[in-house]
Amino acid sequence: MDEWGSKVARTPLHASAAYNLVDDLGRELAEGYDVNDADETGFTPLHSACFQCSYDAAKVLLEAGASAGLQDKWGNTPLSYVVKNDENSLRMVTLLVEYGADPTIENNYGHSPLSNSKRMQGTEHLVPVLESAAARKTG
Repeated sequence: MDEWGSKVARTPLHASAAYNLVDDLGRELAEGYDVNDADETGFTPLHSACFQCSYDAAKVLLEAGASAGLQDKWGNTPLSYVVKNDENSLRMVTLLVEYGADPTIENNYGHSPLSNSKRMQGTEHLVPVLESAAARKTG
């Protein structure tokens, strides 16, 4: 169930990604689980890894072909979930932009990872990386 009480069907990849269980991820990917399989809310295993700042899991998923640009039902990409005041945020942001994450994609509320990094307290250190990635996307 999600935070509103709705049933949410997730694959084992979602849990392994959230808890940074890279050995389990490898096995599940070898068993044929879809790296981009989304639940009813559009949350993919990469969203799960990013929500928990599970760097190693995110890297495994990206190397296996996970899309860094998929949006959930709120319009958030995996990158949206790592723009926060957290010691692992810079590492996660850097990884995602290396795999093509677009920091200018807006969610349903008109906020992008780049705009959030500029307005949220404690995320100023992410702005240069996100601005550089945005310039590469437009340039």
